[in-house]
Amino acid sequence: MFIGCLLLGVLYAFALYYRNQKLNEFSLGLKRTLFLIRAVLASALALLLMAPLLKYQSKRVEKPIIVIAQDNSESILLTKDSLAYKTEFNQAINDLKTKLAQDYDVDHYLFDEDFQRADSTANYLGKITAFDQLFENLEERYVNRNVGAVILASDGIYNQGMNPLYLSALNQAPIYTIALGDTTAYKDARINDVRHNDIAYLGNFFPIEVELFTQELAGAEVEIRLERKGKTIWTEQKRIDEENQIIDFATQIEAKHLGVQQYDLIIKPIDEERNTLNNQFSFYIDVLDGRQKVLILAQSPHPDLAAIQAAIKNNKNYEVETALLKDWKGKIELYDLIVLHQVPARRNQAIQLMQSIEEAKISTWYILASQSDFNVYNEQYGAIAANAVQSNSNEILPIYNSAFPLFTFSEEQLYTIKGFPPLTAPFAKYRLNEQSYSFFNQKVGSVGTENPLLAFRDNGSRKTATLVGEGLWKWRIMNYADKRNHQHFDDMISKIVQFLALKADKSLFRLNHKKQFLENEEIKFEAELYNKSYELINESNVSITLTHESGEEYNYQFSRSNKAYFLNIANLPVGNYSYEATTEVNSNKLIEKGEFSVLKLQLEAVQTVANHQLLYQLSAKSGGALFYPTAMEQLADEINQNESIVSVTYYQEKLEDIIKFKWLFFILLTLISLEWFLRKRNGAY
Repeated sequence: MFIGCLLLGVLYAFALYYRNQKLNEFSLGLKRTLFLIRAVLASALALLLMAPLLKYQSKRVEKPIIVIAQDNSESILLTKDSLAYKTEFNQAINDLKTKLAQDYDVDHYLFDEDFQRADSTANYLGKITAFDQLFENLEERYVNRNVGAVILASDGIYNQGMNPLYLSALNQAPIYTIALGDTTAYKDARINDVRHNDIAYLGNFFPIEVELFTQELAGAEVEIRLERKGKTIWTEQKRIDEENQIIDFATQIEAKHLGVQQYDLIIKPIDEERNTLNNQFSFYIDVLDGRQKVLILAQSPHPDLAAIQAAIKNNKNYEVETALLKDWKGKIELYDLIVLHQVPARRNQAIQLMQSIEEAKISTWYILASQSDFNVYNEQYGAIAANAVQSNSNEILPIYNSAFPLFTFSEEQLYTIKGFPPLTAPFAKYRLNEQSYSFFNQKVGSVGTENPLLAFRDNGSRKTATLVGEGLWKWRIMNYADKRNHQHFDDMISKIVQFLALKADKSLFRLNHKKQFLENEEIKFEAELYNKSYELINESNVSITLTHESGEEYNYQFSRSNKAYFLNIANLPVGNYSYEATTEVNSNKLIEKGEFSVLKLQLEAVQTVANHQLLYQLSAKSGGALFYPTAMEQLADEINQNESIVSVTYYQEKLEDIIKFKWLFFILLTLISLEWFLRKRNGAY
């Protein structure tokens, strides 16, 4: 191709300058010069028309990257050298960066519960130390990069996530650790763990279990007390027999006050105890007015009753009572949901009971089986209409209805349910009633049908569910045999109960939020506003006033998102808050009130003895070494002398269209201009 273009350019130039009689007056030297210029131009243009590609090799040299990861958590300052870490050590880190930057690219990060570039010096205010987040972030940022080494400055104390010895850090990059903190074990009594309920019910007793760790305190006595609003409500003492000992305390406290209640556990300071920050632990319990009550009424004893009761009891928001119909003398109005197992029955139609449930509009779950009276049941207009044709029964398996709209199950849960044994159901004709949704359809043998097995109905004033068949106890046993727990069965029952027992919220203004937030956590509110047709709107402004338990108020305005509202608040002081949110629709003022708590994070003060052994193991495992803050110069020398930390050269072959090179345009323009100038100067065009 190149030779052809060259010949074409030569022939064109020859025809122009040696065959053109008008240019005979040009001197031989001038004609040769013009011939050469025109031949090069014509050949180059012909070649460019062929769109040739230029193959060349690029070279890029990447210097080694030294990553400095500095622990920014509170535990660094809980030592006798706290001032030195805030001043001298931070300056030593900057000096180390300056020295290493002469030969390497240096990236400096701070880590605690977050991971961020060190745009300023460490302030040691982090509430959590999580090495796994550190290493995960380094892996993501430096994958396929030339990382020469990681310098990890820490006390080795972590209180969240995995042990760093089980984490990979940039594959083969050596980790050089700078051991901070104090390894001396001083006299200390600290609260290791507190176990309690998040929710309690007014008038009930709730358990509190406390685990204390004592260090270098053999022979002393430890006293712990529980306070609410400064008033002691429980105290206990125990003698310490060993130098390092775990001591357990347990008590039962009555929930006497509604709302979110703060309780403070306090260890009385012991003589010569240096760290008393870990002597106190605050926790919060939401005291509710009462649990929703579920009544299971049965025609006769049956193992299904125990299975259903056990599943409901796992949810602390429900109180369940089981009774036989012939023995029960209670009041229907006291319950939020009634489960009727084979009631109404042929031997006891319970007509008056059915009427009372209907009049009270109490949600009901009917379970139909061999003793059920289908005629009386059908008068209740449940989710499924059932017409028995004979006394025989069928073995029925569940088939999930993917179009079911009321609640969802995970794929794992559905797969587990698919393997459950069949229920035994009366042989009958089954169909869905109006306003009903089938959750499971019936599978008889290997044949799937459209007949409902479990269905739900909501007519606006009352919710009902109907299950056709008995043998739920087999499902719970099969769940345990398959998963070594009852989780999937219990979740299924819990969702059924939750849907039926949940009272519909008919308010036009609603707020959603968690009841408890950690002090380093963003407080998030979501609000919904409806018109009288219960359509979402967001034309009105929504404001909220938060009131801290100290009386201080904070005012905020919600932002709009699609058809709803949202509000995110950061850095609220620790404590209990009440709030009042307001908006206005068509001159009607709507108010929503509630409360929440911001909990103090106390993890960093629990363990203050530095773990230099962990840092040493981490360095040894990765091929690095451990240094102390006084040996920062040696650390820099060690890295400089590491022959494995070298620059990496990358070569890359590239193909590119020649026509894209700008310099070629200017060369051709110069040749064209030169030829025009010479012809013009010598009297030709």
